Amino acid sequence: MRNCKGAIAIVDDDEGVRKALKRLLGAAGFEARAFGSAEEFLPEAESGRYACLMLDIKLPGMSGFELYGCLEARGVHLPAVFITADEKNRDRAAALHIDQRLCLCKPFPDSVLLGALSSALSGASLPAANTRGGASPRTP
Repeated sequence: MRNCKGAIAIVDDDEGVRKALKRLLGAAGFEARAFGSAEEFLPEAESGRYACLMLDIKLPGMSGFELYGCLEARGVHLPAVFITADEKNRDRAAALHIDQRLCLCKPFPDSVLLGALSSALSGASLPAANTRGGASPRTP
């Protein structure tokens, strides 16, 4: 797991969550960079320096689902672990055929997050853009 090539991008609007995830990932041997919004991450998305995304589903502005769809549309294919504080968002992820191991409901144990990250990095699949007809997934 520690041999992943590239950093883990954490996109969450909660500063405390970003700091905690960055510390956890650092302690587990990963390089992690944190972003407060999808729009803040987008300029770096195509840099090639990221191995995986940790995306909060409900963000101000563009949601985690929308960011993932936008990246796929740009040809940036990164594994992702979605995190949410709302169980309804986890249900939406299931409806979009996102592997439930890759969608975690806050709060979650560190071991569960690291297991999801391991699954994402080892190729647990997300359908391309998670949609039919090419539109990006949206949350209300």
